This record gives sequence, structure tokens and C-alpha cells, in this order.
Amino acid sequence: MILKNNYAVIKVSKKIERLEIGRKMGNFIYLHPIEAVYLVTKNYIKFDLKKLLKWAEHAVKDFQVYYVVYEDLRNKGYKIKPKGQLLIGKKAFLPISENKTVKIPEIAEKSKEFLDFILAVVDDESEITYYKVYIPELKGEQYEDLNKIKGLLIGDRIFVKDTNLFKKFFYGNELNGFTVLSLIEGIYLAEKEILEVCNAKLEELIERAKKSIKDFDRKYEVYKDLKERGFVVKTGFKFGSDFRVYSKVVDVEDLPHSEYLVSIVDDRDVSLSEIARAVRLAQNVRKKILFAYKNSYLCIERIRV
Repeated sequence: MILKNNYAVIKVSKKIERLEIGRKMGNFIYLHPIEAVYLVTKNYIKFDLKKLLKWAEHAVKDFQVYYVVYEDLRNKGYKIKPKGQLLIGKKAFLPISENKTVKIPEIAEKSKEFLDFILAVVDDESEITYYKVYIPELKGEQYEDLNKIKGLLIGDRIFVKDTNLFKKFFYGNELNGFTVLSLIEGIYLAEKEILEVCNAKLEELIERAKKSIKDFDRKYEVYKDLKERGFVVKTGFKFGSDFRVYSKVVDVEDLPHSEYLVSIVDDRDVSLSEIARAVRLAQNVRKKILFAYKNSYLCIERIRV
């Protein structure tokens, strides 16, 4: 084996060719450093492992993380090849340390290139958790034929003498014969000219919402987008998210499970531990987590490979 700057060279071998490892050129096979280490550790070829590892760690950023994933996938029968940041086969894998952060829009862009795009998160004990990443087709089935209603602003809630708004369409909550709306719900209905608040104009509702709700403008933008996609949208506070989302609600007496939890992340750095917690919580309650950025959403699910 001859070590170059970013690859190793060996003579052509039928045994290595059958493994579909490396790139054959003439009478030689050119190996990525990860492939070279794999072949030596599995005793397919002989070489000084200490020298090889020193070279590979210098040639490949985060070598250990990539190698752990590569070996695991090879052991599971995946025929994969390193390509840039990814391990590519029938599926595309992005190995990453649990100590890293990611930007959801960047992960979303990578996922668009592949039918199956998977994050392979390596923890500090070299255990791997795999997450399927994809942009879902989001379209709800809720149809709302709402009558015009009047309400009264009290504090940061709007009281409406129409319990059907809650019972049939799942807005707000019912309290002593009233439907009590959040400011976000009230503003949405007021913008639609369905709700008239007797003691406050729309501009006053918005001003109050900005004072009482952190990042109101962005949160309302996502709420409105989900509503216009045909969903029933409720607070996700109990689940540690911004919203929970239902495709359709006919009657709160027969309330279905919400399909999604939504967390607004935009282009901030998101830790892998935050993603892991959100995914686990969502799947534990039979939901999927959506990470919202711009007017788009990325779904991340824990899977077995």
C-alpha cells in the first residue's frame, strides 16, 4: 500500500473488487483513507495500522466519527463509499458527532438531493443513532365554515360566547360557557374578519401580543402558514414545542391524536442533543417533529438501519 495525500493505492485484487471498495484505475485500486483503514482492520490487506491511522486522522476531518459509521454500515451489509461529507450507497448518510451543532436549512438542502437522507449521530461512547431526514408534504384536511362572532379582550385572552368554536373547530378552550381564545388565535380570526373584538382593534391585539409573546411575529407567521395549509393548530407547550398540529378535527369529544409537533428553529445553530430530545419526545407520544424554517419544514425521525 502506498499512502498519498488523500488516498491510498493498492494493486488490483479480486477480493477487494468484490467488496466494492475503492476506485479501480488500470492495475490499481485507489482507496479513501476510511476504506484503507477498514481493509486493514478487517485483515483484507496487511499494513502498519498505527502508521495508517496517523495518516488517516490527518487526511480526514473527524475521522473517528466517519470511520465508526462506515464500519457499522459495512457490517450491516451496506455497500457505501465516502464522498465529501457523506457516505453514499442506496442511501446517503451524514456522520456527525453528538457534540456538533447544525443549521436546519442546510440539512434540508442536503436532504433534497437524495431519496433517503440519514443523519448518523455518533455519541461520546461511539454508539450511533440514525435519523431519517426529509421535507414532508404538509396538507391538512380541516374545513372551517365559521360564522361571524364577537368577543371581549380580557388580559391576554379573548372571550367569545360561542362554544361551537371550541367544540367543533377546536379553537381555544371552553370555560363557563365561553370559548377562550389565545391572542394568536384571536388575531388570526380577526384578520379573517370572522372575529370582532368589541373593546380592541386588530392593531391593539397585535401590540399586546408582541408584548406578551416572545418572538410573536415569527410565531404567528408559522401559525398562519399551518392554518392556511389546512391544519388545526394548538399550543405545543406541554410537549416542549411551539405548536402541535392536527390534520382534521370534527368534534373535540372524539379528538384524534395530533400528527406533528412543530419547533421553530429558522437558521440558528441547533445542537444534536436538542434534536435527539425533540425526536424522542415526539415519537414517545406517537407524533413526528417538524423543525420550521422560513416557510418550510423539516421532519426528522429516529430509525433503524
